[in-house]
Amino acid sequence: MEINIGKMLANRAYLSPALEAFSGLDYRFTFREANERVNRFGAYLKKSGLASGERIAVLCKNNEHATTALFGAAKIGVITLMLNWRLQIPELVYILQDSGASLLLCDKDLRLQFT
Repeated sequence: MEINIGKMLANRAYLSPALEAFSGLDYRFTFREANERVNRFGAYLKKSGLASGERIAVLCKNNEHATTALFGAAKIGVITLMLNWRLQIPELVYILQDSGASLLLCDKDLRLQFT
């Protein structure tokens, strides 16, 4: 059986669903809630046509979206490339072109900053 961080989260949600898993300034998730979010995101990736071994790039600040993307992708075997949001556009373009990522996920505020 292959173990990854997505499966570790599912196990923790089974063992202690009501304990706090992730928190930030404006969010708090128990292990159960986090696992449910991650499962929905993994299902979205699958529905979008991504398969195990493919890559996605994530351009987010350190928030609940980044966590959900990282764990959700891992659950279905998708490799996540976390991008540094402080990089300049030419640096991001180079990394994205070199990475082989099939999909770029971006925070709304960062998307506006880079368009």
